[in-house]
Amino acid sequence: MDIETINYISEEILVNIKDIHRSAEAIVEIEKGDLFFGARVDENIVGYVHARPSISHILGLYVHEKYQRNNCKIGTKLLDTCIKSLSNSGAGKIFAGVEGGNEKGLKFFTHYGFLNRGVGKTGFTKFEFNLLKNGT
Repeated sequence: MDIETINYISEEILVNIKDIHRSAEAIVEIEKGDLFFGARVDENIVGYVHARPSISHILGLYVHEKYQRNNCKIGTKLLDTCIKSLSNSGAGKIFAGVEGGNEKGLKFFTHYGFLNRGVGKTGFTKFEFNLLKNGT
């Protein structure tokens, strides 16, 4: 399993991502300057993380169900890569939101060390990760 930076989202990659994601609508539009990392097993993207450095926000993180909760730790490796890149771009805190009802996502971010800041107006649970406090 390799984590790679994806600089261009080809139609093939987009189709592959939509195939692994439970909801194509959950994929936020990618803007210039965004970070996008994919986890590839064999020739297939099985997970991704998407972040916007300008606001230090993780906009999406997803790992195909088949590759969740196994010893590959794909989600953790994707998040490690993303946090390192955000840190290198000068972020002091990183923010993320988890959709209401996504218990796996809530547990994942909490276990990683993100602080739960409550549910926002949009129904997403807001998380914050302090890079200085967490030693990253």
